[in-house]
Amino acid sequence: MARYAPARLALVSVLPFVISVSAVLPASAQTSSWSSASVIEPGSKVQVELYDTRVVKGRAVSITPELIVVAVRDGERRVPRTEVRRLRVPSIPKRILFGALGVFTGALIPVLACPYCENEGHSIDKQVQIGAAVGALVFLIPQTSTVYKGPKR
Repeated sequence: MARYAPARLALVSVLPFVISVSAVLPASAQTSSWSSASVIEPGSKVQVELYDTRVVKGRAVSITPELIVVAVRDGERRVPRTEVRRLRVPSIPKRILFGALGVFTGALIPVLACPYCENEGHSIDKQVQIGAAVGALVFLIPQTSTVYKGPKR
């Protein structure tokens, strides 16, 4: 009967989690309907990309059929819908997915770099743990989902 190294068992146990989280995320969160922006609650963080390549980051104050009002550091910014190229909001599921993929990849690299180390009596458990910890830093990268995507100009 084959004996599996603890590092490989840990990697195999993480894989179903990563697959299940990725199945929960929608295939495409992009939409071209302004009405989908109405799900954003006042006070939520938003990132408004304009057609002139500027980006307005802040908290949503209000969203009407004609414009979005964003609270920025120096007051409020009124952005007409016709100027919005893309409207994004923070995405926790994406952050979790990419973080889990980072952990999985970081833990997998030592196993792939030295597949015979375990058979030769060398433990790679520490390297796997260090790789997973470094890969977990991907959790710190903020992820966003597109709520509205304007027409191409």
